[in-house]
Amino acid sequence: YIEASGTKYNFTTPITSDMILEARWSRNITYYTVTFDGNKPKDATGEIENLPATVSIASGGIIGDKISPTLDGYTFTGWYTDAAAQTAFNLTTDPVTKNLELFAGWSKASYTIKFELRLPDDLDPDTSIQAPSSQTVQAGEALQAIAPLTLSETIYTFGSWWYEAENGTE
Repeated sequence: YIEASGTKYNFTTPITSDMILEARWSRNITYYTVTFDGNKPKDATGEIENLPATVSIASGGIIGDKISPTLDGYTFTGWYTDAAAQTAFNLTTDPVTKNLELFAGWSKASYTIKFELRLPDDLDPDTSIQAPSSQTVQAGEALQAIAPLTLSETIYTFGSWWYEAENGTE
């Protein structure tokens, strides 16, 4: 480049005066493609939600976003460089140094079931009864059977356990 005019110098041009040639540089940036595989478990029935699109990242760059897809009945455990989910890749700290395919890791979701004793208002206050312990079960599994509750007062008989759905109905 010629300093005065900022144009690229043509080395076939005859020299007619003193000049300064200035070196100009451009940075070589390599971009890598990162693709995301949902890695859906074989027994999963739902669809993976919030699966990110392919992204292009400059060499040494960090993806940065904490991207967490969802799948009914499963908990997202992170991104991995292998389908077996053995080698973790942290989107917020690991640099991208090559084209990558990242695989979602999943574990079966677990749920805690608590039992509440909603005793009748007119029950003798000295009546004692203990609620069953809470149970933790994996998604898709059934609860362990619980023995019927009994009261020392025989005016009440235990009926069954009920649940209150999210919309407020029983």
